[in-house]
Amino acid sequence: MTRGTKSFQKQKNGDDHKVLPIMQYLTSLGYQCFREPTISNASFSTRNHIRRPDIKVVWGKCELYIEIDGRIHGNLELPTHNTVMRNIDFIKTNMRYIILSEEDCKFYGLDIKGLAGYRVSEELRNFEDRMEAGALIP
Repeated sequence: MTRGTKSFQKQKNGDDHKVLPIMQYLTSLGYQCFREPTISNASFSTRNHIRRPDIKVVWGKCELYIEIDGRIHGNLELPTHNTVMRNIDFIKTNMRYIILSEEDCKFYGLDIKGLAGYRVSEELRNFEDRMEAGALIP
């Protein structure tokens, strides 16, 4: 039996049909991917100071996190309070993150895997440019 509060226990959120194909695709491109890593940071706004993003992607010294937003997160114009707090947590802890949504897929004309590949490569290019310019410490 899993111990802890109900909110801390792993909840199936229905993203398996999106997360697994994204991870397989990113892995085929040479990225290391980890499913729902547990990240603890005293600055997180959650009661237990833990976040569990959908995917962690590693490429060299760069780590970034992918969150797949569905209906439960609101929409681009009106996200839910919890979604806003999650984004703020990532920003204030300087964690690189990407949010993928069906709205973005429609906008870019890509499926969720293609959008993930595009956004991850874009973020890693930015990271490498900043490292080269000396703007980041790994």
